[in-house]
Amino acid sequence: MKQVRARKHRISGGSRQGVEKALAKAPNCSFHLGHCSFVSSDSVEVGGEVLTGPRRFINVGARAAIPKISGLHSVPYFTKSSILEIDFCPKHLIVVGGSYVGLEFGQMFRRLGSEVSIIERS
Repeated sequence: MKQVRARKHRISGGSRQGVEKALAKAPNCSFHLGHCSFVSSDSVEVGGEVLTGPRRFINVGARAAIPKISGLHSVPYFTKSSILEIDFCPKHLIVVGGSYVGLEFGQMFRRLGSEVSIIERS
């Protein structure tokens, strides 16, 4: 798992840096890194700076949706981000959600030796 985590950091970090460099060099494009919020129909605020313009492209990323399951917060659990920071292979992994993300994690950890159960509400 330490090698998996190191590979993930190498790939995602390199990809992110490549995109940031390309955007920073793009003509007629300004690149801002930080948390963003809309302040009006044509303005956003990033890191205390208000940016106004007719077009804005915002890469929002995504945060894991934590399901409202009774008792979930009383036990340790992983999200799609935190699972890739562990340095061990769980003996049994229960994946809640059968979307492509859940299935990919299930497949990955099964190949690494974990027993995997995937739970899908549908």
